Amino acid sequence: KKKLAENMSENSRINLQLNEAVEQLKRLSTIDELSQIPNRRGFDEYIQKYIGLSNKSQQLSILMIDIDGFKLYNDYYGHVAGDRIIRDVAEQIQAYTNPLKSLAARFGGEEFIVATFNLSINEVGQMGEDIRVAVEKLQIPHRSSPVSNVVTISLGLATAEVTQETDIKKLIEQADQMLYLAKQNGRNRLEISTEKYTYL
Repeated sequence: KKKLAENMSENSRINLQLNEAVEQLKRLSTIDELSQIPNRRGFDEYIQKYIGLSNKSQQLSILMIDIDGFKLYNDYYGHVAGDRIIRDVAEQIQAYTNPLKSLAARFGGEEFIVATFNLSINEVGQMGEDIRVAVEKLQIPHRSSPVSNVVTISLGLATAEVTQETDIKKLIEQADQMLYLAKQNGRNRLEISTEKYTYL
C-alpha cells in the first residue's frame, strides 16, 4: 500500500509538471518573443474567446498601427536598432491600452493591432492619437524617415457591431484600408473610418 501510494503521488507530481509545461508552451506560442506582447495567434484566440462569451452583438473597434519608414530605419541603423524600435513602440501601445477592454498584439513585422470591445469610436480614436503622440515624443532619431527626423507611426481605425458569426477579417481589412489612407495622406497620423459597419 505504501509503495502504491508513493507511485500515485509520483504520477500526480509528473502529471502536474506536464500540465504546467503544456500551459507554458501554449503561452509561449501566443506571445511575440521580441515585443513580449501577444502575437497574431494570441490575438485571434482572444477575439474568438471574447466574442464567444456573449450571445449579444458587441461593438468591436480595430486599430491598425504601422511604424513609418521602418525598412529605411533598418537599412540605416541596422536590425538590432530596428528590434529595439519594435519593443519601444510595443511598450507605448501597451501603456495606452486598457487591459480590461483591449488587447494589443504584434500583427507581423512592424505592424501592430489593437482590438477594443464596447468603447466608443471617439474613445478608441483618442487612444490611437495618444499612442501616436507618445511614440513621437520618444524622439528616437530617424534620419532616413520620409516624414520626420524621429520615429513616427501611422494608424487606421474601423469599428463594427459583431456577433459570434462575424467574419472579423472584414473589419481588420477596413482598418487596414484606413492605415493605408493615413500613409497616403502623409503618415504620422490617424485615419478613422466614418462608416460604422455591421456584419451581423
